[in-house]
Amino acid sequence: MAQINVELAGKIIKLVRSVVSNYKIYPPGSQIITNNLNLLNQALTEYLQNQDSITFSDSHHKLLIDDQEIKALNDTFVLGLLGELEIQSITFKKGLTVEELSGFLELLASKDKTKIKDAPGGISEVLKAKNISGISVDTVKYVAIKDGQEVVSKIAALVDNLQGDPVAFMTSLRDIYDSLDEVKDNKVKDNITNTLAKKLSTFEPAKLKEFFDRPLPGKIEDSGLKEAVISALPQGKIREIFNEISVWYDDVKRTSKSEFEALEQLSGLRSFLGKILTSPAARNIPFRFYEELLRVGVLEELPTWIKKEEPTLILQVDKLLEKDPIALLDPEIRDSLPRMIKQLCQSELSDVAEKLTAKMAENLKQHSLKAKSDTVKSLMDIYDVLVIFQKEKILKNMEQTFLAVFEKEKNIDIYRELVNLLTKRVMQLLLNNSPDEAISILKLIKIHLYPATEGDKERRDATNEYFTKLAGEITDLLVSEMKSGIDRRQKKAMEIISMMEDTMTTTLARVIRESDDYRTRKTAASALNNIGEMAVKNFVKSLGMSTNTEILKKIINILDEFSQVNITDKILELLEYPDSVVKKMLIRYLYKLNTPESKGMVLSKLDDKDLMPEVIKIMGESKQPGAIDSLLKLTDTHNATVQEELCVAFGSMGDKKAIPALVKYLKGKKSFFKPSNITPDSVRMRAAWALGRFLPDKTAETALTEALKDKSDPVKLEAKKSLEKK
Repeated sequence: MAQINVELAGKIIKLVRSVVSNYKIYPPGSQIITNNLNLLNQALTEYLQNQDSITFSDSHHKLLIDDQEIKALNDTFVLGLLGELEIQSITFKKGLTVEELSGFLELLASKDKTKIKDAPGGISEVLKAKNISGISVDTVKYVAIKDGQEVVSKIAALVDNLQGDPVAFMTSLRDIYDSLDEVKDNKVKDNITNTLAKKLSTFEPAKLKEFFDRPLPGKIEDSGLKEAVISALPQGKIREIFNEISVWYDDVKRTSKSEFEALEQLSGLRSFLGKILTSPAARNIPFRFYEELLRVGVLEELPTWIKKEEPTLILQVDKLLEKDPIALLDPEIRDSLPRMIKQLCQSELSDVAEKLTAKMAENLKQHSLKAKSDTVKSLMDIYDVLVIFQKEKILKNMEQTFLAVFEKEKNIDIYRELVNLLTKRVMQLLLNNSPDEAISILKLIKIHLYPATEGDKERRDATNEYFTKLAGEITDLLVSEMKSGIDRRQKKAMEIISMMEDTMTTTLARVIRESDDYRTRKTAASALNNIGEMAVKNFVKSLGMSTNTEILKKIINILDEFSQVNITDKILELLEYPDSVVKKMLIRYLYKLNTPESKGMVLSKLDDKDLMPEVIKIMGESKQPGAIDSLLKLTDTHNATVQEELCVAFGSMGDKKAIPALVKYLKGKKSFFKPSNITPDSVRMRAAWALGRFLPDKTAETALTEALKDKSDPVKLEAKKSLEKK
């Protein structure tokens, strides 16, 4: 039998629960999901170092790990996932990849599980289709509809529609067993009985008590149905029954008309409880439930199979709570506290765990530095346990305690521990989607970063160390929030980014690079600019020929946010980038700068074939003085696109030096081998439009008048329109 690493298995279960929950909240590809997936993959890889696989299975509503029941690891959430997809067991195999893990957990989180269950071959075939070989599943074997299909279908319908009403219930039950007589296959009969038992196990406690108290027809009693229902009861239902029994017991004692009547009813309650105690799941019910039954008197003694650890644990904790807080600093007690807190959490004794934690925290008031130091270290270990079990109420109390001490603590070593814990708390609150509480702590920590508010340099340095460390740890989370597209989440993320100032340069750079939303990139660029000139220069410096084309396009779109910083040298460097669209975007950015330097840089790119049409267009739009001579040198080009842009630019600039070139373009060129004009009509039409801008110039007017006789109708029409505007 495989040796189970209980702690690591518990971590795997917790991470499965966390990832599936996150898939239901966050969009696919969210950084929160990615982070937890990687943690889960690491935990599985670590577990599978010494064995080939690990299997989680459902046995009578108990979670088994490699066919072994570990009481502390029974998880109703995971059991629920198995039940929803009708999975008996999941096996994770050595060599499993993150991609396979992601694909499988997306299935578990799917809202429409019917499609998966109804797919040909079920979930196993779905996994094959997704090329997931590192995970295998066994599905629950339900009644096979072969021979006697009508009978089995009828029974299935009767089970599904089974009612709690006494008369209807007995009628349906008889119909089921009458129909069952027609089924010859014993395995099919057993499956039907188990399915029926699972249905009955969902009834409310009062209906279940009535079912067990009522005598049933002989063949139903002999079928083992009651025993099957006992075995099918899940932990949650047993807890519900225990709570109801306590209420019933009090009601009986209060309302019975005679002692005899009370004894009779109490005897019936104890008999019902005795049956429930035979359920396998009853062995996993926390001790506190039995303690309550003992208290009210319905249970006269503990079942022999109840382990004594829990009563012993409670007794130990009670004795510790009676002691002076300083006694908890005894090394033997202090070292055992995290383990005790863990056991209390597992036993759902959170209120006791809270009292013990608060008792230990009282030692922070001690004058002894060693006492305070030992207390902080112990509480940090306890904190990690409470995070695992998500005991938010206790964590919140610890947070308040640490904040109060943190403000006053003078010893640098203890102060460092306190800052470390508070930054951990910030990270946890952000993961729990509690940004306001995280921001509140950050504000208090930040006070200790500056000489004006914190005179002790050692404390400033310690605060800065953990502040910077926190920035690295929450980068992925903040980037994910900024990319979410959800206004509320983006605003909270930006509030945190603004608070953390220059520690957020990497975060902002990633948002600019990764976000598809223009407004989000602009917001991040503005925040980066606010951090300072050096932050912007370092970001711009990171751009180069190796930068992805799509990323570079995103960045160029927001460069105007950096107008206070001179980045023209980098722009000149990037103008050698091989993508023509990127180069055009860059030349447009230079044009918008509207400085003598940027204008000269734009004009200098007239000899770049990729940029020539764009530069000509910019020259025309800006009517840049002195540009006309440079443009006239290009008129001998045979490139129609360039010719068109030259015509438009000349018309916009209005310099008469361009008229001869425009007349030349309007007349076009003819070939001996081709009767029509070989100059494209698109060029000649633009030349006609441009010449119209120079009227009443005689040369322009003559050329346009001659064009009225041109063989090309579009050219004639454009010439006519230009002359009409004279």
